[in-house]
Amino acid sequence: MEVLLREDMGKLGKRGEVVSVARGYARNYLMPRGLATKATEENKLQLKRQRETEDRRKEQHVRKLADLAEKIEASSCTVTAQASPEGHLFGSVGPEQIADAFKDEGFPVEPGMVKLDSHIKEVGVFTITVQITPDHAAVTRVWVVPE
Repeated sequence: MEVLLREDMGKLGKRGEVVSVARGYARNYLMPRGLATKATEENKLQLKRQRETEDRRKEQHVRKLADLAEKIEASSCTVTAQASPEGHLFGSVGPEQIADAFKDEGFPVEPGMVKLDSHIKEVGVFTITVQITPDHAAVTRVWVVPE
């Protein structure tokens, strides 16, 4: 029996493929669970429309991430910390404090997105990378100032 897969099924095939399976497997397992439908032209067309809608959503999401990366690159954030008169911090500034500073600026940055070589241990301006996704990164500045 020919069926149209609605989900990726490991060794059987990928979503949108027409595969030949045993009738019992199709009627008793694949179709009741919504994993496949009969391979009719109407079902193929419906799956194609769903794919197009999904692709548009993904494209919009990628555009939003790219815009977010541009906005983060165009801005900077300020972190205050206790410091000695010479400019050495009593402690250090890490990804958590930087992410909180970006959240205060209105950017949805999580600590795992902030990439530092090592924690910041003195007052000054530092260049950091915010890895939004594996494909989108923003290089920006962090100002560390004494309280």
